[in-house]
Amino acid sequence: MKTILFSIIMIVYGLFHLAIWRRVRTIFSMGKTGSGVVLILLLALFFSVFLSHGVYRWGWFSASQSLFRVGTVWLGCVFIFFQFELLLIILVSTQKLFHNRGKIITWRQKPEVFYLSVAIAILVSVYGFFEAGHLQVTRLAMTSPHRRPYSEPVKIMQISDVHYGQFVIQSRHKNLIEIVRNENPDIIVSTGDFIDFGGESQAWIMDQWHAVQPPLGKFAVLGNHESMTGIPASLALLERGGFRVLRNDWVPFDGFTLLGVDDPSTHGVGVKPLDKNRFPPQDSTVLLLYHQPVWPEKLAGLFDLGLSGHTHGGQIFPFGVMVYWANGVLSGLRTTPWGGWYYINRGTGTWGPPIRVGASPEITMITLIHGDNATVTFQ
Repeated sequence: MKTILFSIIMIVYGLFHLAIWRRVRTIFSMGKTGSGVVLILLLALFFSVFLSHGVYRWGWFSASQSLFRVGTVWLGCVFIFFQFELLLIILVSTQKLFHNRGKIITWRQKPEVFYLSVAIAILVSVYGFFEAGHLQVTRLAMTSPHRRPYSEPVKIMQISDVHYGQFVIQSRHKNLIEIVRNENPDIIVSTGDFIDFGGESQAWIMDQWHAVQPPLGKFAVLGNHESMTGIPASLALLERGGFRVLRNDWVPFDGFTLLGVDDPSTHGVGVKPLDKNRFPPQDSTVLLLYHQPVWPEKLAGLFDLGLSGHTHGGQIFPFGVMVYWANGVLSGLRTTPWGGWYYINRGTGTWGPPIRVGASPEITMITLIHGDNATVTFQ
């Protein structure tokens, strides 16, 4: 399913570039030379993200970062541009249909549609850049019958999909660290995609995370981007950041247990399968850390609250429609068939374009307290 979705996205993205080339060539009445130059430029922009990966492997880190940044910003702008281009063409065509007895003005006869779409795309992209830096804190309260009645509440912070890789905006990283320190959690958990391709060049960030020392520790699970980056390299970076990586493993606390399970993309490399015969403890509320919000059958009934990410909440509207189609969920609090709960974080960072439209980044704060039943509510 996801391979098909990726193929569809790449085909559509390629068609977008072809449409832009034809549009620019027509509007500016370009000859063969001008058309060729524009075509080469568009091909370079289309392949820039892929080229950045190859250049990175050759050891040209600065060039790789530049290619990746240009390519991902362009990707976001193109996606937004064509939303409004299509909408405006529909509006213009509809107007002409009613006012000119069915004569519809064609795409290439209406250059002002193109200009307006470019202007709107720039404005929305600028807005999306600032929205992506507006990190929100979502607060949940979870009751547990296994917590002692007079025990202190436990504050668990979930971060997800930070994507430390080739494109790190330092002001956003600084803001994240400040929020973490201000919230003063007892535990920090990362539900995957903390590391992205090129993360080795951001080791200094891991040193800053290492200085963050919540009383009960920091824990992480692997996501699909850790797999793409390379499991050994990702594990080394997470451990440098002070995270204990739970790979089909769990750690018990007073009245609750953290269970961490590998993303399917790891294919079980370097780790044993989860031993269900030894888990779960009967006298503990179980919090599952699992990157993708689609739980495998083997985990059914094993947890009271699942924490995941992966979807980014769609990141750029209306991309969430395709994300929902691929995952069946988008973000927020959901229930399980066996009476448990799971929460899908919208993502703390961004992947690809450093912008978000209609899907602000978030941190999740879960306060675990005593209660007669395991329930989860918004605070």
